[in-house]
Amino acid sequence: MEPLRSGDGKKEEDREEDLEYSPFYGIEKGAVLQEARVFNEAHADPRKCQQVITKLLYLLTQGESLTKTEASDVFFAVTKLFQHTDVHLRRMVYLVIKEVIPASDEVIIITSSLMKDMNNANELYRANAIRVLCRIIDPSMLLQIERYLKQAVVDRSPVVAVAALAGALVLARAGGADVIRRWTSEVGEAMNSRQPMVVYQAVALAHALRASDRLAANKLVSQLTRAGGAGAAARSPLAQCLLVRYVAQVFLESCLRSKSEAVIFEAARAICALRGVTAKELAPAVTVLQLFLSSSKPALISDPNRGVATLAISALLKTSGEAGVERLLKQIGGFMSELGDEFCVVVVKAVAGLCVKFPAKHRALMAFLASALREDGGFAFKRAVVDALTRLVWAVPEAREVALGHLAEFIEDCEFTALSVRVLHLLGREGPRGADPARYVRVIYNRVVLENAAVRAAALSALRSFGARCEPLRARVVVLLRRALHDSDDEVRDRAALAVEEAAPLAAGAAPRRAPASLAAVPELADLPAVFASAGPFPLTEEETEYKVEATAHTLEDGERVVLEFSVANTVAEQVLEDVEVALELEEGWAVERELGLAEAPRDGTPGAAYAVLVRPAGAPLPAPARFGCRLRFVVKEIDPALDEPEEEGYPDEYELEDLELGLGAFVAPGDAPGGFRGAWEALPEESERVDEYALGARDDGIAGVVEAMQALCRAVRPVLARIAFGLDARREVAMKLAVRATDPDISEAVHLLIQNA
Repeated sequence: MEPLRSGDGKKEEDREEDLEYSPFYGIEKGAVLQEARVFNEAHADPRKCQQVITKLLYLLTQGESLTKTEASDVFFAVTKLFQHTDVHLRRMVYLVIKEVIPASDEVIIITSSLMKDMNNANELYRANAIRVLCRIIDPSMLLQIERYLKQAVVDRSPVVAVAALAGALVLARAGGADVIRRWTSEVGEAMNSRQPMVVYQAVALAHALRASDRLAANKLVSQLTRAGGAGAAARSPLAQCLLVRYVAQVFLESCLRSKSEAVIFEAARAICALRGVTAKELAPAVTVLQLFLSSSKPALISDPNRGVATLAISALLKTSGEAGVERLLKQIGGFMSELGDEFCVVVVKAVAGLCVKFPAKHRALMAFLASALREDGGFAFKRAVVDALTRLVWAVPEAREVALGHLAEFIEDCEFTALSVRVLHLLGREGPRGADPARYVRVIYNRVVLENAAVRAAALSALRSFGARCEPLRARVVVLLRRALHDSDDEVRDRAALAVEEAAPLAAGAAPRRAPASLAAVPELADLPAVFASAGPFPLTEEETEYKVEATAHTLEDGERVVLEFSVANTVAEQVLEDVEVALELEEGWAVERELGLAEAPRDGTPGAAYAVLVRPAGAPLPAPARFGCRLRFVVKEIDPALDEPEEEGYPDEYELEDLELGLGAFVAPGDAPGGFRGAWEALPEESERVDEYALGARDDGIAGVVEAMQALCRAVRPVLARIAFGLDARREVAMKLAVRATDPDISEAVHLLIQNA
């Protein structure tokens, strides 16, 4: 909890002196319960006791709960404070007893003290004692204090009368209504009081006692709203507010018995819309609405108005039970062809909700949706059916295979490109997990052969997923992907080339490349942006040295920070390295934002990780190569051979490391050109284009070097596109022509510099 600060216009030193802290800051239950022992002292300080009770009440109002033992201890300790005559302490005692409600067998301990206070001359003692007693007493003990409560209801003091009426209302709701109903004359006298709060509590109690008897409740409301009765209630605004609520309830319930169906329906809707309405008050409205549903009036499902019929169908689907699903679907099936697309969408959404509600009926519901897919319809209707089947794939595991089968059949004859692309994406994501993935491969490849460029590209992405995730199908998928390498569309060819590049080594048995680890797994670095690009690892030590250190540079998506991950391994079995960190000598403009050292290097020779977060030079428009000096710092502790444990004392040491070079490649990562390469190339300014030619040497080595140095597109805030043409000269060596476009000519120059240094 932050301190409360004073107003502006003061110096910082004056503000620090004027800081005010909440008196409840740092309060803990255990400490407060320890302080509560002060209640047991023979001469307890009333002010100190009030402070402890205040803390207890604060904890309870903040949601803290006491165990049964703790509550009993606090209760017994508080009862000892009845011997003090301090008025303020007594009021706090009443409050804490109401919050720490004692067990039924413990109430008897303070009953006599509360009864004594009920007869006290001090009206505050009497009122508070009545409130507490009504809160903690069992309704079975009500007869023992009935006489005192009846006298308090008609007491001259409004404070006492209000407390008695409020306590009687609590007891009536707890099961003592039969006893309190005998107080009719006393409650009636209280309703004629000149005190507004007394009238308000009396009206509330009188209505609560008659709530179970509709006739008696209506009679009370009529009596209070007549000219004579309204005069008594008119003296209390709160009592009038209650009367407004009671009159509204009585009027609405009387409207439910109207001869007009419109009036009945409107009254039922008004009752359902009331705030805080109870289940008992809702019962009449629900009853008449049920009667409407079983009415002998003509069925709305066959209404000539298609809008009315659709709403009736939707209502039936939403309220139907599981047993009537098949009958209802059969009845609705005959109307679907007569409805417009906008009405069919409503029905389809209701059917999808019914399938989620009753998973056991998914076969019948899926058959209905499948038949809807085969019907003629516009884009909105077909999209609604596809959305429904997609929802069922996620929500109903039993329906996943059936839904995917229907969607695969749908794209065989789908005229909407957007829907075909969506279904292909879903098949690529969920198909490899199915029982028979091969059945989807045929359907997907047919889209590559028969459809337009957008669908062909989506189909290749789906095939790529099958090749990566289904090892038995990988070789067959690679064959299919290779057939698309000569497609007429650039996007399709690029996707096919990428998919073949990824899937072919896996099909040949090579190990997949390991994806870079996420820094979010390190709690101290979890607040950093995601990793944009990674470079390395770069060895900082020789192969045979006693300590092995490697560095990996992670460029973050904000483009301003670089995280250096140092992998440190100790190969000396007789030593333990603690407090391991890498000290950096930075170039001008670079700064260290934070460092995370390694508490102890693993003793088994496996590497541990230390981190440093660096900030690039401010104002630099483009990343620039950097070179950092590195030094390994640690504390060495020798291992005792007898105990196989490190000694307590160690000594600091350093180890010189190789310099770390951070090139432009650390700030470049591959990505996809939105809308296709050609469109993205034309969108970039022509004046940013830079063209140059390079001699790469032997064919395989040269092309591999270029691919390693640069991946086609940087997906940071500044996109870069490169167009490369290869050729062979007379000496059978590779010549490359590189054209680069970016949002800034300087970026294009930087890419050429990256290739030159590769």
